[in-house]
Amino acid sequence: PYPFFQNAILTYRLEDGSCLVKTIDEATEFKQEQKMSDRLLDFFAKTIPPKPRKIKRTAMLFSTKLKIYRELDLSIDYMLLAKITLLELFAPKLLRFIQNNGYRRMFDRLVDFRNMKADETREGSLANSLIIDKWIEEYHDEKARERYTKMMQIVKESYTTRLVFELDYIFDTAVERDVLKQNIELKAIGVISKEDKVEVSILSATFREKLFLEDDETSWRDAFEDEELFAEGKALLEESQLEAIKNEVKTKKGFYDNAKWFLVIAEYITQEQFIKILDEIYPYTMNPYQTTFEEYDKYCEATGIEKPNDEGWGRGKRPVINVNWEDAKAYANWLSETTKEKYRLPTEDEWYLACNVGAKTAWHFGDDEKELKKYAWYDKNANGKTHPVGEKKPNVLGLYDMHGNVWEWCEDWYDEKEEKKVLRGGSWFSFASFTRSTNRSWLYPSNRNSSIGFRLLRTLP
Repeated sequence: PYPFFQNAILTYRLEDGSCLVKTIDEATEFKQEQKMSDRLLDFFAKTIPPKPRKIKRTAMLFSTKLKIYRELDLSIDYMLLAKITLLELFAPKLLRFIQNNGYRRMFDRLVDFRNMKADETREGSLANSLIIDKWIEEYHDEKARERYTKMMQIVKESYTTRLVFELDYIFDTAVERDVLKQNIELKAIGVISKEDKVEVSILSATFREKLFLEDDETSWRDAFEDEELFAEGKALLEESQLEAIKNEVKTKKGFYDNAKWFLVIAEYITQEQFIKILDEIYPYTMNPYQTTFEEYDKYCEATGIEKPNDEGWGRGKRPVINVNWEDAKAYANWLSETTKEKYRLPTEDEWYLACNVGAKTAWHFGDDEKELKKYAWYDKNANGKTHPVGEKKPNVLGLYDMHGNVWEWCEDWYDEKEEKKVLRGGSWFSFASFTRSTNRSWLYPSNRNSSIGFRLLRTLP
């Protein structure tokens, strides 16, 4: 929907023969609701045991939970609420176990177990008991081994006593602690500002071991949540312990350059401390601007390849468009060879770290959509085209247009089949919700269009 169609009217012909008339904005919301309804129906069809009474019970409980949410005026995560509904009905013992053992700690570990594979040819599943049991047996923390063993006993009970109750669809993605708690308890969870948190040192004997356990994001969080105040979101890491962690991570390959690890640390320190750590340790820096036509045209002239179409909007400082993922990779390689510096596309974790710099807000500047126009070109202010980079306000790292203007290619595959590449940030064509920091989109790596460009990450000397 282009802005000059904002007041246009769309007419939907419904199955009963009646007509539904909506404006463009209303129609978009209508379509999004239909899309969510389709996702929910698909999810319930795959998970609810196929018995009429069970289907009816699920529908009634889900409707009741929705009503409570609306009465409390809470933001609704429909899919997560659906998952909690199913756990409450068909795996209440597992739900209680998650509640009594730190919410996200157990939920995230179930996500880890669900994604665990014997090899690249087999899909992960919570039913892969031999693989999961072996992992638990080799885990370094005795208390955690006991918890995980008990949890998997409950999972096995759910699989064997509930007809076709598919837990894998519930534990397919990790969830933020406060969001999970809110959906389970069905009440607003007060967010404690960092100014109101106390500084705490963690004395747990396994803290360092968990914090530096290779490729185990759940353990990194567990390291902090061994301390009750951290588990409740009431504490920040004490400065001297943070300094010790900072000195240690400098020597640990796989951590000092790991965006996921830094994002976990960011939850337990102030943003000012986080920026300082990035400056001192993190070996990458994101380009302040999306790659422009001016820059990309020099590459085209140097290599003799055809310049991409600018749609008649102009070139120069506008972000380059109509470039696919392969074009972006080729440009990064050429720039690296030309400048003798290392440039590449960021992973989506690296992109998110650079965008929000540890903040858990909808956009890097906060949660107020009314402020978006100060930071982004999107459907309501872009007039149906891109704009020169750097005209809007930057984030705290001095990065411009992290929201809107053009979608940005990332290094990662979007899907397990490795057919689609990740896009982040939204574009001039996007609604506000699509420019949120956590929003993900995708496109086939060979595709080009007028709303997609890229920015590069540089490895520091």
